[in-house]
Amino acid sequence: MFGEHVRTHRQRLGLTQDDLAERAGLGVRSIRNIEAGRVRVPRPSTVRLLADAFALTGPARDLFCSIAAAPRAVPVAPSDPPVVPRQLPAASPAHVGRRAALAALDQLLVTPCRLAVVQGPAGIGKSTLALHWAHRVASRFPDGQLYLDLQGYGPAPAPLGVADALCRLLDGFGVPAARIPADTDARAALLRSVTADRSFLLVLDNARDADQVRPLLPGAPGAVTVVTSRADHAGLVTTAAARLVPLGLFHERDAIDLLTHHLGAERVAAEPAAVSAIIGRCARLPLALAIIAGRGAARADFPLSELTGGPSVLDELTGDDVGADFRTVISWSYRLLSTSAARLFRLLGAAPGRDIGPAAAASLAGTPVRATRRDLRELTAAHLAHEHRSGRYQVHALLRSYAVELCSGHDPASERDTARRRLVDHYLHAAYAAAPLLAPRLARGPLPARCDGVTAERPADSRAAFDWFTDEYPNLVEVLALARDLGLHAHAWQLAGAVGAFRHRRGRWHDVIGPHRDAPAVAPGDPIASGTPGTGSA
Repeated sequence: MFGEHVRTHRQRLGLTQDDLAERAGLGVRSIRNIEAGRVRVPRPSTVRLLADAFALTGPARDLFCSIAAAPRAVPVAPSDPPVVPRQLPAASPAHVGRRAALAALDQLLVTPCRLAVVQGPAGIGKSTLALHWAHRVASRFPDGQLYLDLQGYGPAPAPLGVADALCRLLDGFGVPAARIPADTDARAALLRSVTADRSFLLVLDNARDADQVRPLLPGAPGAVTVVTSRADHAGLVTTAAARLVPLGLFHERDAIDLLTHHLGAERVAAEPAAVSAIIGRCARLPLALAIIAGRGAARADFPLSELTGGPSVLDELTGDDVGADFRTVISWSYRLLSTSAARLFRLLGAAPGRDIGPAAAASLAGTPVRATRRDLRELTAAHLAHEHRSGRYQVHALLRSYAVELCSGHDPASERDTARRRLVDHYLHAAYAAAPLLAPRLARGPLPARCDGVTAERPADSRAAFDWFTDEYPNLVEVLALARDLGLHAHAWQLAGAVGAFRHRRGRWHDVIGPHRDAPAVAPGDPIASGTPGTGSA
């Protein structure tokens, strides 16, 4: 083990054995014997010379010396066969689809990259995919397959510690407990030594973050590692050349195949409308589909149409197993959020529209844009929001339902209404800043003052204004309905008028003004409030 440590330091500095011998004032044969493990207890003077040659100081020097002085267990007899771990849990027989992801994992077998990170939100099927692939290729790894649940997300109060994880991996290779050092770095070095010439597969399931993963990565060229995590592990791309394998929602065909596996082809074919409703209700999330399908399989005499349709989709996604209860599974991600990101997540559930930009999100939360961007990045990294294109964020339908539930139970009604009022103010003032750039002669009346905490958003030119309306148009239609629900009829008419500049370009006035024909007339004399889109053309 000390020899492995010496070799690691030497290679880190780019030294040959001859270089190190010259730098340390030792014979090259001594260096070779140490690295080969033929010197079980090096002399203290030799250890000091090597530490000086490596320029080790402080804790790093102490660790180096402690490894050299660590007591050695009796080596395993050469006649003892090496332990070949076979630790993979059973793969799900219900695996469907994911052809692109499987092809990406197959690249680990034919390219220099030996590390992949399967990442995505809770319930997307990361572990199912990893284990399906691992069983499929297990025969390619004659020295074994190891599996370790890192407990990054779940009922455990804390994730599995690195030291404990290393101990379990060493145990998997048959290393006696007496031979496992107490120091975490020394355990990592021993794992690299034990596995140096082995061809094995390592599945690290449910990782919390990259710091939990890095010390566990083998250095053997014949080893392949697959990590699964809800977190964003882009850092492993930089530090360990990992291949990212992101998972998204099922395609329609895959969702049908999963239901068919659980419910049978005849039953699925007999109720196509109910199957379509189930898929829509579950928003094509694999976990949700599996929960509903499990209920259907247990009630073989029930029509599929009775499996969904209750007042709360989340109530339909419950089960006795904590791993099959949607609220519980998502809560493991939510509880790790910062206070501000958790609040933004809840408010996003109460916000209308299909997506949102940073400025609108900042107005919703009443926080500065810079802080809101940080919270959006945190939600994206936790896969509780999705940046479907640059600067535009979505919350998955089931996550939105969960956020609405949390918001109703956590945030007072007055705070929810104030947040939504800020959002209406934001869109009204932003639309009025953009509209004149499309229709310079647009008639404009006075606007209500912005609420405190509303972020201004002003397009720079007509192209930017048109792009803003294009991005926000579906949201503006829903914000108009929200303004009416909040009793902000002046806001609704004024916003509809501002959108008129966009409708001159796109011919979509009817779906903006149509839902608001019954809104009370306000602000007499205001050409916008009177329903006049404006004069002039864009």
